[in-house]
Amino acid sequence: MHVPCGRMRRTIGVLVGLWLAMIGFPSVAQQAATRAVADADMTAASLQSAQAFRNAYNGLLDQYDQVYGQERDARGQAMVAKAKAAMQLVKNEDLAKVFSRSAPPDMAAATAAMQRLAALSHQEVQSKPLLKSLPFPSQPTVIDACNNTPHGDQITYDALIAFQVTSGVLAAAARVCNEDILGENGSAACIPLAIANDIASSFFSVRSFCAGLDTAATVIGSYDRLDHIHNDLSAAQTAITASETSATTAIANDINASTASIITNNNANTASIISTSNANTATIVNNANSNREQI
Repeated sequence: MHVPCGRMRRTIGVLVGLWLAMIGFPSVAQQAATRAVADADMTAASLQSAQAFRNAYNGLLDQYDQVYGQERDARGQAMVAKAKAAMQLVKNEDLAKVFSRSAPPDMAAATAAMQRLAALSHQEVQSKPLLKSLPFPSQPTVIDACNNTPHGDQITYDALIAFQVTSGVLAAAARVCNEDILGENGSAACIPLAIANDIASSFFSVRSFCAGLDTAATVIGSYDRLDHIHNDLSAAQTAITASETSATTAIANDINASTASIITNNNANTASIISTSNANTATIVNNANSNREQI
């Protein structure tokens, strides 16, 4: 459909050149014919670029559709189908007009990110549980929607890359979407671009939200665990202090009782020793006196 349009412009340019030559303006005729051929070639290149962009756009949507299919997200697949249907209504000429002021954006980074994301998403779906949070006691539960939506770090990052690319595409097109280009309004060509950007935005936002829930659950669970440990340590400290006080009192009582017993026993031994010593002294004295008398 696009090739005849280029040929028509080229033919018109040649006819204009012949007409100008017939009426006596050969140099002007040659310039007009050359300009017409150049314009036709430029238009053909623009149409080829527009078709390449269309293919890349559909390729990116195919990756989103694959991920939504893995996650059994019917709403997401419906949005992808809507975006594809809207793009089918746009002609390559309209896309060429939208990107007439700049080359069509490169979708390669977004497509590569979504291909990587699709592979990671499939792995996470096959290897549940999906949550990466540590099993802290009293950890808050995460909503089922997030449990069924892979949202690891790499997945969320790739979703962000794709979202940034679609946002850039829409921003580049938005400059001319609401303007009349060559007498025609190009806003219709921006409808599928806006839908694709909405898909990318929603896709990233959901995964970012779920990742935030995981982080919050881990933080709250950690806090609760620390609270449990603090309470356990406080109770243990109280028990140890009470046990230490009781043991100290018992030891002091034992020491006091032992001291009294030792003193009493010591006094008794001292008295016995003194008594024995006195008796022995008296015996010695008596013996000494007796021996002296005998001598």
